[in-house]
Amino acid sequence: MSTILIIMQKLATIISYVFHPLLMAFYSIAALFGLGTYITGALPVQSQAIILAFVFFITCAVPGAIIGFMIQFNVISNMDITNYNERRIPYLVTATAYSFNYYLLHKFHLPSLLYYVLLGATVTLLCAMVINLFWKISAHSIGIGGFTGLLVGLSLRMGLYIPLYLSIAFLLCGTIASARLVLRVHTPAQVYAGLALGFVVQFIITQL
Repeated sequence: MSTILIIMQKLATIISYVFHPLLMAFYSIAALFGLGTYITGALPVQSQAIILAFVFFITCAVPGAIIGFMIQFNVISNMDITNYNERRIPYLVTATAYSFNYYLLHKFHLPSLLYYVLLGATVTLLCAMVINLFWKISAHSIGIGGFTGLLVGLSLRMGLYIPLYLSIAFLLCGTIASARLVLRVHTPAQVYAGLALGFVVQFIITQL
């Protein structure tokens, strides 16, 4: 194996962990707080920090810990869950976490933009669970596709001018998709399907 290929694979592995699907809800809500929408004025900085910590705990730390236990007891092979036959329980656990987080945030009557992220992620995960019964689809692509669909949907619905955010999002789509292909854990079709699923579902949710 050439040195260049080794470096590319190591870089692709880092990218895959930094933009792991479990982190995408946290990143999405953090982006919402930075968009300069009415949320920024409606919620003090301290409240935003608490919400971010809460979302990270429920949608990332808890599912991540459960998946870690499943790896420990050989229920699944690795954190990336490269074997799609092992993805059913982790998908169900993560979808449950998103649904629970959506319910709790809704109880506090927070700005509706926050619900878009969690509702879109929950619906996308349920779709991915069904697809996964027959075919492997890229969860990483679904995550960044949903992030991009959220930004595009909100920019159109609210008339936001966010070229920098959109440029970064589309750049990440290409970067993360390429990383999954370099690691040879997905085919191009699985990556493109993930991007399309995440983008379309989250975009539609923002238009409701």
